Amino acid sequence: MQPRFRCHRPLPSAASSCPSCRQDGRALGGEDIAGTTNGHVPKTSRDTRDHSGSRRSFLVATCLLAGACGGNDGDITASTSGDTHASTETGAGTEPIDTTPTTGTSTGDEPAPTSTTGDEPVPTDKLVLDCKESPASPAPLDIPANTLTKLDADTTGVRGGSLLFVRDGQVVLASPGAEPGSEPMDTPRSPVMTFDLATRAWATTPTMFTPSIAGALQPAFAPDAAYLFTKKYGTVTTLEKVDLATLTSAAIGDEAWKAEQTPTWTEYRDYGDPFASIADTNLVWDPEHAQMLMLGGQAPGAPDGSFGDWTFDPQASVWQAAPGGAEVARTLFGDLTATANELRLVVARARAAWHRGLSSSDLAMRIETEVVPAWEALAGELAELQSRVAGLDGESGLDDETLAMGKARIDDAVAAYAAGSTLLADALTGETLTALDRVAVSVREAAWAVAPEPPPRSGAAVAVLPDCSGLVLFGGTHGDFGTADTWIYDFASRRYRQLWPEHSPSPRHGARFVGLTGGRALLLGGDTFRGNVSPQQPDQKLPTEAWLFDATTMKWSFVGGVVAEEEATLMRLVGATHVGGDTVLAVANGNSEYPSLQRSSTWALRVDPATLDAAATAMKGVAPGTSRSRADAAPGWSPAWYDEAPRDPDGTFGAWLDDLPANEWTALPTALRPNTARSWGSTIFDAANHQLLH
Repeated sequence: MQPRFRCHRPLPSAASSCPSCRQDGRALGGEDIAGTTNGHVPKTSRDTRDHSGSRRSFLVATCLLAGACGGNDGDITASTSGDTHASTETGAGTEPIDTTPTTGTSTGDEPAPTSTTGDEPVPTDKLVLDCKESPASPAPLDIPANTLTKLDADTTGVRGGSLLFVRDGQVVLASPGAEPGSEPMDTPRSPVMTFDLATRAWATTPTMFTPSIAGALQPAFAPDAAYLFTKKYGTVTTLEKVDLATLTSAAIGDEAWKAEQTPTWTEYRDYGDPFASIADTNLVWDPEHAQMLMLGGQAPGAPDGSFGDWTFDPQASVWQAAPGGAEVARTLFGDLTATANELRLVVARARAAWHRGLSSSDLAMRIETEVVPAWEALAGELAELQSRVAGLDGESGLDDETLAMGKARIDDAVAAYAAGSTLLADALTGETLTALDRVAVSVREAAWAVAPEPPPRSGAAVAVLPDCSGLVLFGGTHGDFGTADTWIYDFASRRYRQLWPEHSPSPRHGARFVGLTGGRALLLGGDTFRGNVSPQQPDQKLPTEAWLFDATTMKWSFVGGVVAEEEATLMRLVGATHVGGDTVLAVANGNSEYPSLQRSSTWALRVDPATLDAAATAMKGVAPGTSRSRADAAPGWSPAWYDEAPRDPDGTFGAWLDDLPANEWTALPTALRPNTARSWGSTIFDAANHQLLH
């Protein structure tokens, strides 16, 4: 279960206070396209921002339903349970902590070199990955091009986190166990199995594999070892090094380093340890500096919902924070994000008044005296931000295309804000609230357009390009919205560049991304948001399809998918690896969402770039940087259906209540609304705002 909080904090703005609110650990950085239905809002106060670019912030929580943040009456104290402290376990596996931005391999005996981040920014229009030509190699499997081909079924067993890699010409699959699921019970299987590409057959081995892989979508593969996160006693995350020849492992680091980036939760209690909750990060080996990179991921205990990027030097056992980009761009991104959150809080204030059941005259007075001044107070802030975006140049470290996109998006946001001001001058409606929500989202979109590094996210797809000087990162989820942005990262300069290709895959998270030769990478599968409100299973798989990214052209191309009748067998990709040529092999679980009913299968895809379908790319692709919210997928996540419901501002419902017969149950009149059924949770009555909160 995700960590959940009930919280109370004063709002440091004209938006007044939020006496009844919660934090949902799923949201990273607090954005919710619907406004306030999900997630927390880390807001950086104007007088406490650290303009060196570090993310110092405190939390202001939005409301479970949009109306919960209204009124100044009352407060709700923390009402959850659990341990409030990070693990302080020391001894084997505990490493020194160094939060200095890193630019080179640390020896552990002398200070790390001074960071170039923010000192001498290099415009990223000069940032391209250095890709060498790779000699052509024959495809190891004779299979049709550009389509997923099933090679095997009911052999490997149902597996969780696994290693999948090539060693001595064979594919190695390793995980702590392999359950039969609904496969034949007498099928021989073992924790470590090998796949012979020539015979297309799996074989068991006597080798044992003990690490319980967790926390990361992929391990970091160094030349002779893999680095991965495992869970110790189910609570403490440990970094382990696995020898790829013997598959033996040893703990080399725990998560004590996170204490530097995590607030002390003395005011709150939660259902679990936030310090042990890192999830869906990516571990990558940096061959230029012989270090491991940790890229993003969800961390509910962190100020922005993510710890950002870090490096780990295995020789010195030192973690170092690795913020990216020039200071001017990092600061601007933080200020734009904070302003987007301030706008959301003002909208929450309006929504609270809207749902309080006030008469038309009282509602108008409340909007005029409390909401409009808070909204208008942000006009100068937005104008300043628009001016700062317009003044960006190459010294910001952003390339010309990114600068143009940022300027267009902030102009759109300012125009939307002006339109919102006009709407607030008229009588408030549910449709007005929906439009005001969109203003905050448009400012967030401007912030993401000028970000110098990938903003907070989890479940991004990352592929190291073996013939190039870096990696490519795509998509991921912010918890409340998914994204379709594409980034390259250069190992030598430790710099990101956001790309704006004509077409890209749709927003997704949890996809497999495999580096190929020639500067190409293959993206497989992924998840999206479920089409109905299901808090315990909020996501669902996308139709299995493959996309090819080419770092030499900076373009995406649609490759192909799987025949419809086989789709159910690919419910979850356990792993994927490059096996030679332009061929990828993948192992999947499928047939059911329940592990006990699942079955395994083995797949391969051979890419032929010369025969890719440009028309299919245009049809299936989306614009770069496209985002998709949970409210887009399931209207029940959005407050719009609640806001736009029929109103009774003049008290006729009160008269109906007065006429109810005494001492007997009477059914309330209902209207058809999106399904918001939940299998758990609490419902309380907010007396100050006259509403039920669930």
